[in-house]
Parts: sequence; C-alpha cells; structure tokens
Amino acid sequence: MILEGLYPFYDEKIRDICGIKLYLDVDEDIRYTRRIKRDLKERSITREENQIMIDTFVKKMHTKYVTQQKSMADKVFQSCEEILSLL
Repeated sequence: MILEGLYPFYDEKIRDICGIKLYLDVDEDIRYTRRIKRDLKERSITREENQIMIDTFVKKMHTKYVTQQKSMADKVFQSCEEILSLL
C-alpha cells in the first residue's frame, strides 16, 4: 500500500504500520507554482489571493507540520527523477 499526502507520518500509529517511509522534498518554488495553478483551476482563487495565503499561512504551516516529517522518513528524495531512477 502506498500512503501519500501532506501529513502521512504525523500520526505515530500510521508511522508504525509503514514498512518504509519515503519523503519527497520538493523545491519551494515548484510547490507554490503547483498550488497556484491548482487553485486557479479548481478553486477559483486568484494568484494574488493565493500569494497572500502562502505568505501569511501556508509557509508557516509547511514548516511547522510538513517539514518535520522529513526526519521521520527512512529515505528523503530531492526530486521525482531521483525516485524514478530507482525503478
């Protein structure tokens, strides 16, 4: 089973049942570009509105909750290409 998302290792019970924990450390510019494109298309949130959310909330929450999961992973990848090279 593959479990993916923003908080896959946040709950200790979930971490304990994972055979191997992988973390994809995506560059900040890529993450925010993807978010803005998604929100424009799916949520009708403008680029300007999104930038305000990113600057006032999203970056702080990413640091507080998402980044800390990197230390819980068995392996940290810096790019999708790095993962694909293993296949």
